[in-house]
Amino acid sequence: MLVDIQALVDSAHVPTPRRQSVGLESSRLTLLLALMHRQAGLLTYDQDVLVTVVEGYKIPEPAADLAVLLSIQQSFNNRP
Repeated sequence: MLVDIQALVDSAHVPTPRRQSVGLESSRLTLLLALMHRQAGLLTYDQDVLVTVVEGYKIPEPAADLAVLLSIQQSFNNRP
């Protein structure tokens, strides 16, 4: 099965940035963001992070974590 994972990272304009995910557990998104901060130095504490899996699929397995991380990094660096 092939799924499309999209991420949007943007500056937060409120004191508490949003972490929203569709098709991915929100606790898993929080864990992945903490991992990116610790291992890659990607600071998203003041950024809104929105992740969605296209077509409404739910991804329960960790095999898609790398795709989610790359999607977040590309959005953070403004690369398609």
